Amino acid sequence: MATHDYEGARGYDDPAMAHRQPQAQSQDMGYDPNFVPDSLKMFVGHLYRHIREKNVYEIHQMYENSFQTLSDRHFKDTPWPSVDAVAHYVDNDHVFCLLYREMWFRHLYARLTPTLKQRIDSWDNYCSLFQVVLHGVVNMQLPNQWL
Repeated sequence: MATHDYEGARGYDDPAMAHRQPQAQSQDMGYDPNFVPDSLKMFVGHLYRHIREKNVYEIHQMYENSFQTLSDRHFKDTPWPSVDAVAHYVDNDHVFCLLYREMWFRHLYARLTPTLKQRIDSWDNYCSLFQVVLHGVVNMQLPNQWL
């Protein structure tokens, strides 16, 4: 398995970077849905590029390996940053934001307990994603696992 730059990037949980950690991300202050660690910025940028290039192999690798690694490292007990926090790193691409949000919900269901509102939002996102696929001009390829 190849290690990508975003997997080894120093994030907010790195002791060498503790002095740069925002207060809102500390255990005492709670979860900040707008804080995006540098490693996640790189991950989102690479994933966006691979989706645009239709590189199914890399998309699959990023989801199966890097997504899990980043989840373990930064988001064990919290959700990933909100889609609004990462949207500007991907040119506010509507379809990518739907896919990111789908990953956000998958993480939420796998590691946390979603609220009723989050379950409803998850369903709405799923429906929005299918609307794009069924009625839009979608020029991308995704791993079978995502389909």
